[in-house]
Amino acid sequence: MNSPANAPAPLPVEEERPLDVYPVVHESPIPAYLQVEQDLRRVILKERPTRIPAEVKLAELYGVSRVTVRQSLQRLATAGLIRREHGRGTCVVPQSHLSVDLGLLRSATVQLREQGYDPKVTIIEQLKSPPPADIAEALDISRRESAVKIVRLISVDGVPLSLITSWFRAKLVPGLEKAALTDRSVWTVLQNRYGITPMAVDKRIEVVESSAIEEKQLQSDFGTSLLKLVGVIHDDSGRPIEYSMSLWRPSHIRFSFSQAIE
Repeated sequence: MNSPANAPAPLPVEEERPLDVYPVVHESPIPAYLQVEQDLRRVILKERPTRIPAEVKLAELYGVSRVTVRQSLQRLATAGLIRREHGRGTCVVPQSHLSVDLGLLRSATVQLREQGYDPKVTIIEQLKSPPPADIAEALDISRRESAVKIVRLISVDGVPLSLITSWFRAKLVPGLEKAALTDRSVWTVLQNRYGITPMAVDKRIEVVESSAIEEKQLQSDFGTSLLKLVGVIHDDSGRPIEYSMSLWRPSHIRFSFSQAIE
């Protein structure tokens, strides 16, 4: 049967580009679906393909089942990074703003680098000190026990984005107060140097007004609204390893939240 003369021409399907992926490490404590999701995020934000392969091909590339791939793709779709289109497969949604996914167990600097940016880390404070009472409680240590405090400023293209203050149990990270951190994320140092893998995080978010000190460091107007994120990061045994408080300029960053599928 011939098609009507006024029928729209079928949409062309772009040629599929080969993806440079990292296969799943099955011995890792990080779930396979999360490894696939995070690696696809890296591919999407760094290589910027227009579409990604079908489930069966991704399962082959990553060495996992199609069920695992489907779970990963659903999380990416929920985060607005991909969409399914009839006749065109899985398409990548163009990203036009700096973006950080707070649901991922990945540092903000790593996520920004994967988007093609070159974040600069300026260490403002890095020392060993007794923590305040609320932070000692969050880290499950006594106030007499030392902690490592690190304050760093994250900038992109000369524009300050975030002021991050982190506290760590000193016994778990000996020497961290002297480690070079300007070109590496703190979590990378935790994993490579101390064998500590962040596995879970409890976060809360609120809007606050900048103080005079924060105004100077973030180059914002006094009283400007900032997003304040407070989180306690745990390792695979459930032990608290980091207390983090970060201030972000909402006009320069977009946040998303991935939700694990039980």
